[in-house]
Parts: sequence; C-alpha cells; structure tokens
Amino acid sequence: MKRKLISVLCFIIAFGINPAHSQLFKKLKEKVNETVDKTISPADSGSTSNDNQAATGQSRQAQQINFGTYSIITLPAMDPSVINEKHQQFEDQYTGYAIKNNDIIGTVIIYAGNEEGEWGNFSGNSSAYIFENGKMVQHTTVANEEKKTDSLRDANNRYDWPYGYQKNILDPVKSLQKVLGSNVQCMPVGFIANRDKSKFYSVVGIIGTEDDVPYFLVAYDGKKIKLPSAASGLISNIDFSGAAVYGFVKTYEENKEKDSNVLHAATNSLNQGDIYFIDGHVIKNATNISAGGAAWLDPSGKNYLTADENFGAYINGKKIVDKGPHAGHVWCNADAAHWCYFNDQGDHSGHLVFSDGADIPNAFHPVQIILNGKNYMVWFSYSNVTDGNLLLCKKLL
Repeated sequence: MKRKLISVLCFIIAFGINPAHSQLFKKLKEKVNETVDKTISPADSGSTSNDNQAATGQSRQAQQINFGTYSIITLPAMDPSVINEKHQQFEDQYTGYAIKNNDIIGTVIIYAGNEEGEWGNFSGNSSAYIFENGKMVQHTTVANEEKKTDSLRDANNRYDWPYGYQKNILDPVKSLQKVLGSNVQCMPVGFIANRDKSKFYSVVGIIGTEDDVPYFLVAYDGKKIKLPSAASGLISNIDFSGAAVYGFVKTYEENKEKDSNVLHAATNSLNQGDIYFIDGHVIKNATNISAGGAAWLDPSGKNYLTADENFGAYINGKKIVDKGPHAGHVWCNADAAHWCYFNDQGDHSGHLVFSDGADIPNAFHPVQIILNGKNYMVWFSYSNVTDGNLLLCKKLL
C-alpha cells in the first residue's frame, strides 16, 4: 500500500493538479513547439490602439462585415460626436461587460487629450470618456478613471478564463471533514475553491481498512462520485456548479506497462483517457484531454474544453480545429451542438469563428454570457473590420 501511495504522489507532484498542470508537461510542450513553424500572433492580442481610430475610423483598408447574414445583433459601443480632443485611444483592456436591467451591457473607455503626457498621449488631467452600450455615462479624467478600469478588469474575471481561478485558499482537510464527517480520515490530492470560498471540489482518498485507498471527487455540498484512482487534473465551470476530473494515475500505470519511459507514459495519460464529472456522467477515452496543459468546463459544467495554439481545440475529446485558439478561447452551448473559437492568426487582432460558418475578423474581447437561459457570445468589432463605428456585438450560441 505504501508503494502504491508513493506512485500516486509522484504522479500528482509531477503533473500538478491545477489548470496549467506541471512544469514537466510545459517543458515537453516547449520541446514540441521548438519543432513547429510558428505563425501564431502573441497570445494576448486583441488590442486596438491608434490615435483617432476609435472615433474617426482611420485604418489601412475598409471592408464591410455583413453581420445580419449570421444573425449577429449590433449596437453602437460609443458615440464619437461627444469627443472633441485631438488624440484618442481605445484598447480592449478598457472594455467590460455586465448584465443590467435584463440586458447585456458593454462598457468602453476612451482616453482623449490635446497634449502628450505620462500616459503616452495623455496626462492625468486628460479626458476619459466612459460609455455603456453607446451612451456616455461619465466624463472624467484619466487619473480618476484608473479605478474604473481596475473594477472592469476585476468584474471580467467571471467572464475571462480562467475566471479568477484560485486554489488552496481553504484548509482542504477541515473543509472536507465538514461534508464527509469529522471522523473520516481523508487524503486530498487536489483541491480548488471559488473566489469567495463558498464552493470547493476535491479529489480525495478516504483512508480506511482497505488495502487500496479509494478515491472520490467530493463537492462542497457533500456530493461525491467514485473515481478509478487519484488524478492530476481537476477543473470546474465558471460558477463552480460543476467539476470534472481527468489524468488518472491508473491510466498512467497502464501506460507505463506498455511503455517503460515514464515521461511518455505520463504524457499519454494526459493526452487520452476518461473524464469523470461530478454529475456522474463519464466521457470515455477522450482524445487530447489536456491539450498541452489547459482545460476547463463550459458554463453548464457538462462539456470539457481544451485549446492550444499548436495542438488544436477540442470539445469533449473531439477536435473542432487543428490549430490557432489559445487556452480559454473556445466556447459552446450546453449540448455542445453550437460552438465557436477565437483564432488570433493573421493580420487582424483575431477571428471569431462559429460552427454555423460565421467568421468575424478583427473581433476582440469575446466572452460567453448567459442571459435568461440563453447562451450569447459577446464581443466588440469595427463595422468595417478595421475602421468605421465601434460596435458591441452579440450572437446566440
């Protein structure tokens, strides 16, 4: 039994139970990447920052996007007529989303000024215009606006993957004993909790009289499901209403019997295997389950998504695109019949590509928002790809 526990702990330590997995797997990925001819833009693209572009729409070329063809709803994101300063700047980091009065609200902040200063083209006294769905709601200074930008970024942690992820912010054993019983001897090998510490999930071994330690996925409300073994991957959906486990030690041990190379066996166990969900359903033998180290659940908690710019994007183990999307840049509806991904290859900040064929160039800051039980993709675009009116766009997923 001790030898079994040592094997389990070695696998868990090596491949870390967190969204990024382990440094070992990252090193393997880096070696693979060295042999790949990279044509991918930087991961954090999506920024549009040019003087006067936000208001006057100066750009390299003009192309019309026919949003109506794919049932894309558009609204003005800002009103350029209220800005009179010479220099203007807009970046996607100055955007945010909220639900107010049963509607999706897109917030845009424009910096503007007539002289240069410590903020690039702006000083602390330069203007900052804050718009919600095209209507100016506040005209303040750049210095005062910084707090608004910080709050926007914080609010978007619930929309932008990895959703303000935190781990080990509670005492795992104490939290588990509250739901399993104070007399239960447990050995957590993975633990994640939401930001306000009200919900958690854990992969835990329950120590008893059995020779082999049984492992379970345990939820904050006491629900638990039996697992084949300990595992190296534990993830949740955006509101912690669902969780899933993958990368099982049992699969690793089976692979090790076929391939004596420990690194190969561990990698193979993360690239293909079963996925167990807290609601009891299991996806058997899913392909590329770790996708280079990034995996997450859709808002329903029923679908397992992975993405890597070189290895491709997968939903429930099925590939939807060969390469391009980065971690967190794949979305689907609850039954996974409709999906989209963000691919930042090419000259524009990115293409938002939908399963119905819609391909929106120069889309930026795409997120998935659920309103009245419906899944929407929401993002910002210019009406003519790189110029024209700045628009808030939404489309049913």
